[in-house]
Amino acid sequence: VAETGEVVNLQIACEDPRFDDEVDRITGYHTESLLCMPVRNAYDEIIAVAQVINKNPDKDDGHFTDKDEKLFETYLQFVGIAITNAQIVETSRQEYDRNRNLLEVVHDLFEEQTSLEKV
Repeated sequence: VAETGEVVNLQIACEDPRFDDEVDRITGYHTESLLCMPVRNAYDEIIAVAQVINKNPDKDDGHFTDKDEKLFETYLQFVGIAITNAQIVETSRQEYDRNRNLLEVVHDLFEEQTSLEKV
């Protein structure tokens, strides 16, 4: 999914060769159905992958439907926005810290220059 952007919708996950049951073996949990989709940014680049597992067996025989895919895709658009916003905030914080450090250096240089002029 991360490489191709394809949607993976497995009705019986353990029968698909792409499914890795390592987490199931470690946790004792059993994955039945699985829906995995890419998370994209505003430039349509894949920035993450999200999955939901084990749809309620009382609904649609426990299988994810086209409607589920559309709903999950809509949700993931907001996830993509949230991830992008978090990245922007982090970049802004780093830039703020960098600028603050530069201002401290300039302030110290100015103070030193002023002290030398008084001598």
